Amino acid sequence: EIGPTMARVSDGGVSLRGSCAEVVPVMRLAAPAIANNALAMLLQLVDAAFVGRLGAVELAAAALGNAYFSMLWYFILGVSTALDTLASQAHGAGDSRSVRQWGWTAGIVLLAMCVPAGALLYMAEWVVVHLFRQRAETAR
Repeated sequence: EIGPTMARVSDGGVSLRGSCAEVVPVMRLAAPAIANNALAMLLQLVDAAFVGRLGAVELAAAALGNAYFSMLWYFILGVSTALDTLASQAHGAGDSRSVRQWGWTAGIVLLAMCVPAGALLYMAEWVVVHLFRQRAETAR
């Protein structure tokens, strides 16, 4: 389905002018998310610059820690996005009971995922040395 600002042309396609008119509202909606992602990347860059001044081993340790944490975090974040779809569908259908049920289910599932993630973070030094095959001095 085409948006309200788009117009169909004679061959059944969508006009370019109508498509461009859709960009402005979408960009207004997306701008905070774009800024958030850009600033998060900038934060990692600044962190690396500061840690890099300490030494090569410290920079390697920070990079490994960041990669290890991100691996766990983005897996949990990906699972949490299921709530967006399921709760939105229930809300759109006017089913507030299902919205609450999906919220509780997501909370329980995410809590259950955070427990092993916390344990893996606690064991990070062992994981980095034995699974990532890095030196112990880098893992500390």
